[in-house]
This record gives sequence, structure tokens and C-alpha cells, in this order.
Amino acid sequence: MKRSIYTYIVLIFTLLSVSFSPMCLIAISADTSDTTRLSEVFHSDFEDNSFDEWHVNGSGQLVIDSQNAYSGNVSISTVGRIQSWNGPSLTTTSYIAPENTYYFEGYVFHQSEIEETISWSVKWVNSDGTTTFNNIASETIQPNTWTKLTGSVEAPLNVASSDIYFESQNTNLIFNIDNIYIFGDSSFDVSSAEEVKTAEFGYDFEEDTENWVQRGDIEISRTDAYSCSGKYSLYTTGRTETWNGPAVNINSIQRNTSYLYSANVMYTGNDLSDSHTFLLQLQYEYNGNVSYEVIARKKIQKNSWSKIQGEYTLPEDAKNVMFYIQTEQINVEFATADDLMPFYIDKIDIIDSTVMNRKKTMKTLFYILIGIVSVSVIALIVILILRSKKKTQEALLLASKDAMTKAFNRNTYEEKMTWLENNPDKCKTVFVAVCDVNFLKHLNDNYGHKEGDSAIIRCAQSLITALGKKGDVYRTGGDEFVCISNTPIKKEITQQLAIESQKYQGYPFSVAVGFASYNESLDGICPDIRAIVKRADTDMYLNKESIKKKYPEFARK
Repeated sequence: MKRSIYTYIVLIFTLLSVSFSPMCLIAISADTSDTTRLSEVFHSDFEDNSFDEWHVNGSGQLVIDSQNAYSGNVSISTVGRIQSWNGPSLTTTSYIAPENTYYFEGYVFHQSEIEETISWSVKWVNSDGTTTFNNIASETIQPNTWTKLTGSVEAPLNVASSDIYFESQNTNLIFNIDNIYIFGDSSFDVSSAEEVKTAEFGYDFEEDTENWVQRGDIEISRTDAYSCSGKYSLYTTGRTETWNGPAVNINSIQRNTSYLYSANVMYTGNDLSDSHTFLLQLQYEYNGNVSYEVIARKKIQKNSWSKIQGEYTLPEDAKNVMFYIQTEQINVEFATADDLMPFYIDKIDIIDSTVMNRKKTMKTLFYILIGIVSVSVIALIVILILRSKKKTQEALLLASKDAMTKAFNRNTYEEKMTWLENNPDKCKTVFVAVCDVNFLKHLNDNYGHKEGDSAIIRCAQSLITALGKKGDVYRTGGDEFVCISNTPIKKEITQQLAIESQKYQGYPFSVAVGFASYNESLDGICPDIRAIVKRADTDMYLNKESIKKKYPEFARK
């Protein structure tokens, strides 16, 4: 009957999740066969020896690696990782819009001696404060081999911020990333239809050049050779200085108001470098002087549309405001034909950020209200499931423990040993202690079995206290225990048993202990856990004999 109830609960949960899919994140499998509608929204190749906005997710440090690169001369790696999720991370909030699909592509590399699994994930923080995650790609990577990771996801409707990051379960693994791309579907509008209505200026050049003019002695023309959206774009040629480019008067824009400026840019040419840095800039008069302000700067790749965007607030008294696009500023004496390349621009928007954010907030609140009932029902179901799961886990834990000592029982010990036998590499980092309560027959005969049991319990509790979270204690016999840990435990166990031995509770208390760990000369490259335990057992008996000689009056007759 219980199984039937849970079946219905899971079914209800699934139906509710599907019914309110706008509140959920949808993962989409990557389709690399049709990229004609994709345009680049972000790219990192680290060739300027910078981290390109990347940072470490959690603990660790980013390092420029000039010895290993998928393309060009450098890549970046993360050192000092202490958690599996530590690794290179990028905040993608300004590149990813709600309900749009994005395709990710990048390369990973490591120099470990064995194959390692590296994952690429995205973290979404939604407007209601909840956090969700999606896996972009996971691959088993061979040593010294650059491997391509690809995948695509759809951003949630109510996403407020997002980050992508790389990780590996092996916290000791140092791995590199290079040539990271994010592509968006060019048929999607990065801002929603409601947000477009807030745009003070929007340009797609489908009718004419839309009041754009030359900045410098150049030529601009409307062309259908390339376009980011629609059929046409604006083409700039004949540049003689890097500040030459297309410009437009936006003097009617509001002052003291934050605006989001965005433009799609592309350049082509077999004789041109693979990447160039472009700038979105403002020119205006302020307090009698001409000001030049960089809104955004981005290195883009040849033959691919790239979106550049940034926010800026004009001061109250700004006059004669011009918005323009150019390449990285270089002195004309040093500028080459490569620096003065022609380029295309398309789909340019200048949007009031405050209005846009208000509309986003109202939209989000609407969906939150719709989802309140479903979330409440789902929360109730989850609570019921978690309670049931907790009871099941408690029952399983109880079944794995020795009732008297609270140490793990013999069955659990054998399961652990079998697992280590099947994973001999794990034995190389195992530390074992074998313990046996001394003088138990003397205690039972002279003080009673109650005191004998008390000594066994004291031994178990001392070992559990000594190991803490470092490892586990198993009761393998009447007064015999085995401790297994991935870190050294000899000092902790020795000190704790010495402290307990000094506490007189009406009878002599003593424990014999033996220790062992992986020894390459004895265990070889494929160690046997039972051989390591046997060495600890032998060491324990030597310790027991020395204690018997020291206290012959308590030794078994």
C-alpha cells in the first residue's frame, strides 16, 4: 500500500512540473549539425595573457599556462583546488537572456597519469532567490589530449544571474581550459518583446542607413552581404585611423539614466588576424570639454557575429551626444592594414535599463504568483518524501551499526573490505588500525561481565572519538575492532586510548593496538587490503604481548 501511495505522489509531482514548465529549467541536447542560425555572444582564448573575466569558483587560483594551449600560445589552469566544484568560472549574466537557447563549446586538458572526468556546468540564480544547476557536458578526458566539450541549455524564464564553471571530482587534478565559446540563436531576440518597446534607439538597417554617419574620412553603406538579423547590415570601409567608424547622434537620450548599449559586430578577410578588439564609445560635450567614454570593449573572432554590450549613464549637462563603434585605439604611425580592417555592424539597441528591469520584475512576480500554489503542493510532497527517506536512511544506518558499541558491525566491515578489494588503487591511501581490549577474561572473572562490556564500549567510544570524521570504526569480534581511514590515525588513537586508560572506573582498562598502511615494497602496485589488515593485526599482537609482560597479574591464565 505504501509503495502505491508513493507512486501516486511521484506522478502528481511530475504532472505539476510539466504543467508549470515556465518555472522550470529545460535541458536541450546539443545539435552541432545546424549552426547557421547561431551567432557568437562570448569567446575566450586568453591570448592577451589575461583571464578574460574568468575567476575561480570557490578555492584555488587561476594560472596562465604558456606551455599548453589548444590554439594560440596560452591557456588557463586552476591550482589549489580543495573541492570538486572548484575550477574556472565565468559570470554570464550579461550574455544570456531568459528563455533563450545557448550552445557552448570549449576545450579541456590535463596531464594526470590516468583518464579523468571533467564536467562543464551552469548555475542559475532565479529572481525568487532559488538556485538551480544544469550540466552542459561531461567527458572522460585522456591524459595530454585536448578534448572538445559541447552542449546546449535553455535559460529559465525568471533567471536573474548565471555562471558557467568547470569541475572535476578529483580535487588533486590540475586541468586547463581554452578557446571557450558561447553561441546564441540569431533568431532569438536577446531582450524580450516587451523590453524592445523600451528601447530609445534600435537599428537593423532593413530600410536605410538610419541616420548613421561616417566618423572620419570613411565610407559606410548598407549591404546584404552579411547580416546578424533580417537581410541587411551596415558596412564600414576606407578607414585610415582606428577611431574611424560608424556613428549616430543620440542627443535625445535621457540624462542621469542608465542605458544598456548593445551592438553586433563582424569582420572578414583571409589576410586579417583571427581576432581584434572592438569598442562601443560615446562622445559628448561636458563642462566645455569633449569627453570620450568607453562603454564596452571586447575581443571578437573573425567570420562570426559577436555581441558587445555595456551600461552607461550620461551626466545631466552632456551635450551633442554621439554613439560610435571603432577598433582598439592605436597611434596612426603604428597602425597597419590589419588594424584598419573594414567591418559590419547590425542589430543595435540602446535600452533604458531601469524600465527594462521594472518590466522584468513585474513579469517575474506574475510567474511567482502563478507558481505559489504549485510550489506549495510540491513542497508538501517533497517534505513527505524526505521524511520517508530520512526514516529509511536511519533504518539502514541502524542496521549497519553494532547495537552495544555504536561502531559499524561485521557485515558493514566486510562490505568495506570487498569494495577495497575491488578498488586496489584506493588501498594506497588507506591507514588501518587493529585494536583488541586487554585482560577481558580477567575483567569478566573478577569484576563481572557488566564491567567487561563496559571496557568494550569504552574502547569503541575512544576509537570513534579519535577518528572523528577521518574514518570509520568497525567491531569485527567480541572485543576486536578495526579502524579504516584515508589519513594517518596512529597519533590520534594512541593519545585517546592513553587518556582513557588513565580514567579509573573500578577496573583496569587497556587496549592493544597495531597499525599498518600501504607499503610499495611489500604490497606492489596492486595492494591487497586484507594483507595490510593482517600486518596491522600482527603489530597488534606484538603490542599485546608487551603489555602482558608489563602487567602479568592481569594476563589470561
